[in-house]
Amino acid sequence: MNLKSFKYLVISRYVTYIAVFIMSLTTSGNSLENNVQFSFLFAVVLINSSVRVRRLLDNSLLFTLSILFEIPIIVLMQRGFNTSAMAYLYIIVVEAYLFFEIRKAVLFNVILYAALLIGMLPNSGTIDWADIGMNFFANAVMMLFFAAASYSIKREQMRKQEIQKLYDELKISKEELQDANRKLQDYAEKIEEISVLNERNRLAGEIHDTIGHKLTGLIMELDICGKLISKDIEVTREELAKASQLARDTLSEVRKSVREIMPTNMEGMTGINSIKELIREFEKNSRINVVFTVSEYRYKLTPTVEVTLYRTIQESLTNCAKYGQATKVLINLNFKEGSLMLYIEDNGNGCSEFMKGVGLSTMEERIHSLGGRIEINGEQGFKIDVVIPVEV
Repeated sequence: MNLKSFKYLVISRYVTYIAVFIMSLTTSGNSLENNVQFSFLFAVVLINSSVRVRRLLDNSLLFTLSILFEIPIIVLMQRGFNTSAMAYLYIIVVEAYLFFEIRKAVLFNVILYAALLIGMLPNSGTIDWADIGMNFFANAVMMLFFAAASYSIKREQMRKQEIQKLYDELKISKEELQDANRKLQDYAEKIEEISVLNERNRLAGEIHDTIGHKLTGLIMELDICGKLISKDIEVTREELAKASQLARDTLSEVRKSVREIMPTNMEGMTGINSIKELIREFEKNSRINVVFTVSEYRYKLTPTVEVTLYRTIQESLTNCAKYGQATKVLINLNFKEGSLMLYIEDNGNGCSEFMKGVGLSTMEERIHSLGGRIEINGEQGFKIDVVIPVEV
């Protein structure tokens, strides 16, 4: 706790000091000498009080000694000069309940009650206990009110500081999580890109080493046949048989490569069945509800279109689970004359501005390679609209 937390109390504190000082000088009827002495004691109290709240808040012992030093001076100002100096005790009450823990503040409250009673006793003559009792009771109630108000203000300020502390911690944690999430996404995209490049390089090397080699042999056999056909028809037939077998072997290698490129889930399945199986596995693993509808009118799709369709839905579902925080996905596949229309929509967070990673870029490349078009909208959940031209 510090005075910066109680801006208006600081202002009212000094206003009280000055107001009581001026009132005491103008209403006490003391001589000039007494007023000078009273002013000196006031300066001591004001300086001590200012040093206490500005320099000694972090030192509990010196703060306590400063208050104990000030109380007898205030009593002396009251008894010696017949002034209103006892009002300064209210300031000490406020400080005690603002800056001390509650039990220590209550102890000081008792000391201040004693000082209040001593300050009310007359210097000479008969003591009117009834009058003193009434005055003491009124001032004690007022002092108690200041104590309760100060303690309430302190509790409220502490509550605000605790809320601000929690807010700052949550803000830092959120920023750290967002930064970690960004790094994780970047890392995942890099790993995905590296995996794609490695797979492409592997397939390229395999095609070069197998299909390329066999096609080179096929070309050589055909060249031999071209040279022998006019000279020896039997040898030509033998070479053509070899070329035919080489062509079959090459076709087998091509089919093998295609099977490796095809999604694993599509093995033994084609078309709609493979998509249904993909959705079933996705719902099982992600707990996200997927509503898949297909038009009644259908026709057989080419393997390339089937793979493109499958990969587009697969990538969309993956993004939905990874980034969108969706709970439901709608997928509609509509077979039209001359075109295949795919619409995907989820109820996730969406994003008006997003960067296309490897997955989305590859999806677009596949669709564009078929002469199709794709539109991606990230506002109010993600929406993907695909149209692929087909020949029925």
